[in-house]
Amino acid sequence: MKLCPMRFASYTWHHNPVALTIKGEKDIVNIKIPYSDDVMKNFGEKLVTISGKAQLYGKDCLKQYEKLKEIYEEKGECGVLCIPHLRPIYACFDTLKLEADTKACVLDYSFSFTQCKASQKPYIKKKSVVAFKNQNMWDISNEHGVLIDSLIEKNPNVMFINDSLEGEIIRLC
Repeated sequence: MKLCPMRFASYTWHHNPVALTIKGEKDIVNIKIPYSDDVMKNFGEKLVTISGKAQLYGKDCLKQYEKLKEIYEEKGECGVLCIPHLRPIYACFDTLKLEADTKACVLDYSFSFTQCKASQKPYIKKKSVVAFKNQNMWDISNEHGVLIDSLIEKNPNVMFINDSLEGEIIRLC
């Protein structure tokens, strides 16, 4: 099976990474209550990190690395990160490390991205979106930076905000 190439902003990988790690964590805190049992409190999800190892091949591998490095050096810029078979996310390219020049015409490197906060997402004014599989009103609210109350008001046809809305057109404004 041929996978589509990984993309970030204007850069498209010639070869998908050989190793990829996607790490999501929850912010769970143990709260001590005097004269009672401790309580575990979930304060939501932390930002997702994506890291990996990859290789650049061919006589132009150093040129390919320089192109990737240019994208990396665009400080603080969030962009859309597309990974095969996963939903695109807004992320910041935060690490690029040349590992070794192992052989002629091959460069090994590692990289990492961190998901951008909703407030760092580029502002794109859309009037509506089509919901993905297993996407509910909360997901759409978070993804597009629209208050849940506003979504509910503009989409009276949605009876239950926690239900999957796959294929439905959701008004954003």
